[in-house]
Amino acid sequence: MKHTIQYLKNFSKWRSQRARDILRLGNPSQIDEFTYLVPASNPDYKYKVTHIDSWTCECPDFKERCKDNGLYCKHIKAIQFFMKLKNKTEVDDLVTDNIKEECIYCNSKEIIKRGVRTSKKGNQQRYFCKSCNKRFILNPIKYIQLDAKKICLVMDLYFKGLSLRDIKDTLNQATKVLEDT
Repeated sequence: MKHTIQYLKNFSKWRSQRARDILRLGNPSQIDEFTYLVPASNPDYKYKVTHIDSWTCECPDFKERCKDNGLYCKHIKAIQFFMKLKNKTEVDDLVTDNIKEECIYCNSKEIIKRGVRTSKKGNQQRYFCKSCNKRFILNPIKYIQLDAKKICLVMDLYFKGLSLRDIKDTLNQATKVLEDT
């Protein structure tokens, strides 16, 4: 029994690596909200992956080995990685677009980097204004001491109509994903 579990873990790691290789070759195309076309090893062919209540794929690997064992094939894992990277990029773009490189006190553009501040959120770049001689840290959301990426994610989910419990679950999953990458 232990040999079987170890074999399945190794097989899952192999599929995860193959999924990353698929994403390096090209991005999957989205047909609708729940359906994607994922490139196969043969570049002329694509497999359809759907996710409504559960993940399904048209590939022979999923039909023969994965479906009955509750495992995911490399095409499904590729879509899962793709969605995580896509969401992470959207949050990163949302946060970095709002930061203006100017002094928060006098709005001067004559600022330089001067040191790094270590806090609970990690290292933050400290800036110095040559006009008013003040030091500061550029934050996209002023007076908020929490991580701006998480705040943007929570606000986005809230205004999309998710319940607070769903937002909490999504935030926990996103935190795990960001720690893994």
